[in-house]
Amino acid sequence: MLYNSFQCPPRLCALVNLAIDYIMEHVSCKVGIRVGIGSNLFTDLDYADDITLFVDKPEVLSIALETMEQESAKFRFRVSWMKTKIQNVGAGPPASCVTVNGHNVDGISEFTYLRP
Repeated sequence: MLYNSFQCPPRLCALVNLAIDYIMEHVSCKVGIRVGIGSNLFTDLDYADDITLFVDKPEVLSIALETMEQESAKFRFRVSWMKTKIQNVGAGPPASCVTVNGHNVDGISEFTYLRP
């Protein structure tokens, strides 16, 4: 999840959204993340400064998060590691914790909205 602590005017928000689209496009191309639902392929879901990565192989999760951190830094964005969580929303075991660049990312069993 990318962290941005300010409320931005519409033009600036549009630029932030373009930057996030660029970041996620590069993450999905470099790592090859995508999840198929029917005939549709999804790589991510983003709203404002919140991002959900769709990863169908646990072994690429750390690589995807590392790449997201690297691509975000190009725009001076940073990953809020305290708010970043892993959740399995499909079949299989519950998500387990991973370490990404020295940051622990917790696995959760249900989504919690993080903002007041």
